[in-house]
Amino acid sequence: MGRRDNGRWLPVLPLAKTGVIPRRLITTWICDPLAGRDAYQEHHHATFYRCLESWHRLMPDYDIRIVSIQNILDYGTDDWIELMIETGNFIGASQWARVHWLDTLGGIYVDMDVEAVQRFDKVLNHHFFIGHEGGDAIANNAIMGSVPNHPFLTAQMAYLHTFRTPKQLRDKQFGNETGPRMTTRLLREKYGWDESDRLQLLDDAVTVYPSPVFYPYFWTGTFSPDCVKPETLSIHHWASSWVT
Repeated sequence: MGRRDNGRWLPVLPLAKTGVIPRRLITTWICDPLAGRDAYQEHHHATFYRCLESWHRLMPDYDIRIVSIQNILDYGTDDWIELMIETGNFIGASQWARVHWLDTLGGIYVDMDVEAVQRFDKVLNHHFFIGHEGGDAIANNAIMGSVPNHPFLTAQMAYLHTFRTPKQLRDKQFGNETGPRMTTRLLREKYGWDESDRLQLLDDAVTVYPSPVFYPYFWTGTFSPDCVKPETLSIHHWASSWVT
């Protein structure tokens, strides 16, 4: 879990060789196929296209994959995603897709409301990374990078499979429970994460970045250019596209 100095955890980087994570961005645009564009409000489209443009502009050499309901099963299926599709639970389908595609292909998963401000090359020398969202003790899964077949992704998929009952699937907090609360809980239980907003390497396997890197402003706040620091790689715009 890193090294200690007088009882304190030091922020250290993993000893992985450069280029472990592929230059690939994976995102999801999953909604009811009958709704099409109407599944998202116009301001969501404006945000999504601006973010997509930033990826292409700053990282034209990256393989960019957009997962939709039409191609979600291109790399396999299981009974849980079949349940999500059958019940029209597109939040659950998105949660499954980010874990499954990242586990299969490797790369960096980014929500569609994540705008890049620098290339992501600096974080490719990890086995798995995620970021503290700031403002509360949460490691958000809106941005996470991994090599294929990482054990933390295996743990996430197993966790998703525990949500099966109609009550669980209809819960208003389903998206949070199968998203940032899931990754936070698993980091605590499996890797001993202390929830502090600082750079940490856990068991030489998972790197947690402090909030300025991926989440320069909290979801209750308002973006301003002053939020962007020299270390900031992206801006999560908190579009909350599941809220109509």
